Amino acid sequence: NHIDSGAKANIYADGSKTDEGTGSAYCILENYGIITSWQVWFEKFKPFFSQNKHIHLRWLKAHVGYLCNECADQLAKEAITKGDPFLLPKPLSYLKSEIKSAALSIWQDNWDNGESGRSTHDIMPRVSNKPVGWNREEIMFVTGHGHFPSYLHRFNLGTHDNCSCGGKGDPIHYATKCRFTLSWHFQTPTVSLKLQWLKNILTKNLSRTRLRLLMRFICDENNLIVEDNN
Repeated sequence: NHIDSGAKANIYADGSKTDEGTGSAYCILENYGIITSWQVWFEKFKPFFSQNKHIHLRWLKAHVGYLCNECADQLAKEAITKGDPFLLPKPLSYLKSEIKSAALSIWQDNWDNGESGRSTHDIMPRVSNKPVGWNREEIMFVTGHGHFPSYLHRFNLGTHDNCSCGGKGDPIHYATKCRFTLSWHFQTPTVSLKLQWLKNILTKNLSRTRLRLLMRFICDENNLIVEDNN
């Protein structure tokens, strides 16, 4: 505190690391006498000085013959056994990053080991705070949630899961086999390539456009494609 805020000073610092820890010290000399010194002991060295834009570090090839550096070197060695432990509070940004990382890890674990959403997990195995970019129709197709007999029957909202054409009324059926949706059909995938087939549809613009039109038709003409439940 003895230095004016606008003044400049040369501060000589040194560090000494042993198995017991790292000692760090600096000293300010005036007329060849130490007017201020500082000693701390770090359990793990943290180069916090370099984080401040107002502090500029310069390296001396050897401190022998430099009185100021000789003093700083001696103080650093003493700091290992005599210095006060130095605990540097972590910045708020670090805590936010740690909390975010922990939350994502928990979320990922729940997503990997959950019982629901397995078809979506196959396509999007990694959780993220960034939106996938799917619209309503694409979400319906991937999750199977919507105006599909298979979905309605699953939640006891229908007595069967049949399409009006006789096949199982799920998204894949309408996208590949149903005669009522022939205008928007995709080539039927093999079992081994089904996952890649789904990913290709959701990443190619023309396929996504066709898929959206298909899903809108299913929503608008639901009475045509859903077999009477009565």
